Amino acid sequence: MNEMLWKKLKSENVYENERGIVVEKQKVQLPDGTVLSDYYQIKMRNFVTMVIQDEQHRFLCLKQYKHGMGKVGLTLPGGIIEEDEGPLETAARELMEETGYVCSELRSMGKYVLSGNQHICYSHIIGGYGAKMISVATNPDQENGKICFMAQKEIRKALIANDFLIISHALALDMALANS
Repeated sequence: MNEMLWKKLKSENVYENERGIVVEKQKVQLPDGTVLSDYYQIKMRNFVTMVIQDEQHRFLCLKQYKHGMGKVGLTLPGGIIEEDEGPLETAARELMEETGYVCSELRSMGKYVLSGNQHICYSHIIGGYGAKMISVATNPDQENGKICFMAQKEIRKALIANDFLIISHALALDMALANS
């Protein structure tokens, strides 16, 4: 299998910002000996995407504007993993910050790379059950999402209609529905 690996010959960061976004220019050699002198990698910080249910098995969703899409749609809670946190700690923090909810049962549903060729980062899918509101959102996102709870049937319809704007959110919900 090693005969299929690419070999990194050189790399340099051509862009980097304070939010952890890095563009790296690489020189790589393909298995057949071909050399690509300008293969770019985009890197961002890893994040969590949460599939949270309340005691009635309804899914906690947000209706919010996403600037990358230029429109309002359905999303799930989530956020960037800080350097001193693990995915489950991030999920608990982000859930409280974005929604004011806590969830006593959080579990990993897997870790997935955002782009197979550029890698970019990992999305950690976190599932949770028994969500309860204990306060208002402590640090709402810039997108200022409106919380809504959706039954499984509504989630299925929204997925088919492409109402969820982000692929990691659609994947997470599909995984949760497949396991219910």
